[in-house]
Amino acid sequence: MPKSCETRDYRRSRCHTEHHLVSVCLLRHLLASITYLAPYTAQCNAVRTTLSILHLQEPTVGFNRILVKTTDSFQGGKVAVMFLDTTATDRPGFLKQRGRLNVALSRARAAIYVIVNVKQWNKAKQSSGVSTYVPWWISFSSNRKCRVRIPPSHGGGSKPVG
Repeated sequence: MPKSCETRDYRRSRCHTEHHLVSVCLLRHLLASITYLAPYTAQCNAVRTTLSILHLQEPTVGFNRILVKTTDSFQGGKVAVMFLDTTATDRPGFLKQRGRLNVALSRARAAIYVIVNVKQWNKAKQSSGVSTYVPWWISFSSNRKCRVRIPPSHGGGSKPVG
């Protein structure tokens, strides 16, 4: 790209007009590549409502382009980036059903972010009798090179799954 598109601000910090425009186009395209999945309709409705509010506040960002679906309604679809929200914190719910979990985990082509309350999941795992199933899920995640990222408010860090 031509050097003439590069400018400097009063602090001599650089800006390249064409680069920043290409970057913004890619970021907008990425929003349309994101899908949010949850096993429960109520959770999807809450996310849709919040995204609608955000879109009204910032219409140029493109929050309205994020696809929000229940896990069951998305069977057969493929997406670049997926957020899988497990929703339930008191027991595993749909996660104890191997087929449904496979559907949920196998739809992302480039990246998947799984939102789960690990502490509650471990508790539920011990009390619900799904401990024989959980190793398969961990193995599946390990094969996809997943890592669990823990927010700073919960101790921080990053741990490999499995």
